[in-house]
Amino acid sequence: MVEGPYACGKTSTPRPLDKWYLVPGTWNAQQGEVLTYLMCDPDRETSMSELARRVGAPLSSVHREVARTEAAGIVTSRRSGNTKYVRADTDSPS
Repeated sequence: MVEGPYACGKTSTPRPLDKWYLVPGTWNAQQGEVLTYLMCDPDRETSMSELARRVGAPLSSVHREVARTEAAGIVTSRRSGNTKYVRADTDSPS
């Protein structure tokens, strides 16, 4: 499970999230864990099942959070067969 706000073992701060996505009252721990994991290493591509395992969340919750962040332009995904891979969208201005 991801620990703390910058649990990526790096000294740099992850990209700021200045999108409407972080509306007060809608934030939850799973969103934070998913975003922290993806933003700590923006070039890392992770399967949805691996992401769920890493953050200790149900796969359905991870699917929902990835869909939200993808709609906000924060992450991008691709499919290979039945597997969906996700990573931070390094082309996004957010």
